[in-house]
Amino acid sequence: MTTVNELTDIVKELEQRLREATELIGEQRKSALATAAPTVVVHTNKERKLMKYSEKDDIDDWCDSIKGHSAMKTLSTELDRVSFIMDYLTENPKRTLKVQIDKKKATTKEVFEILKDAYSNKKSLFQLQTDFFKTDQGDCTIQEYSHTIMKQLLILQKKDPVTYRDADMVMKDRFAEGLQSTSLKHEMKSINREQIELKFHELLHLAESWVKDNEISNTNSESS
Repeated sequence: MTTVNELTDIVKELEQRLREATELIGEQRKSALATAAPTVVVHTNKERKLMKYSEKDDIDDWCDSIKGHSAMKTLSTELDRVSFIMDYLTENPKRTLKVQIDKKKATTKEVFEILKDAYSNKKSLFQLQTDFFKTDQGDCTIQEYSHTIMKQLLILQKKDPVTYRDADMVMKDRFAEGLQSTSLKHEMKSINREQIELKFHELLHLAESWVKDNEISNTNSESS
């Protein structure tokens, strides 16, 4: 039968073996950590999805984002880059560009300048309204005059989309009022009163036809 002293010696021996095993495990763990490859954490910047520009957005931020976009950098010609930019414009900004550029000849620099000029405008609403309602044809052609007031109205719509929601009506009235020829002005005002549903582009076409017909009539009169 095992005595108390023998049991004590067995316990001490087991405790010693446990300490030795613990120390061995600790040394093996340190050795494994020292030789293991370091863990490397790689952070990647996922490219932000490119959104279509609308008047409520910041034009400078949008221009910067599209200039640096990977898809833009892969395009090799100005025509492709201009087309890419226009694909990411909503209706009004796209119209702003279309009336001012020849898409086949335009440069990206020109496109960005036009957009920033139109949508970074710092003038107050009152100043923009004054510019719009005081702009007359002057020495410009009818086409140039119409483009000028169209650009001004687009900027006004950005500042006050409610008041200037009906672009056709506002454009028709301003266009007729600012015409250089008194006869043409009266003619266009009369058409506006009688044909309320007429669209601006139709009124513009009528005005250009009127000018052309009068030029032909004057030429015939001088020849006879």
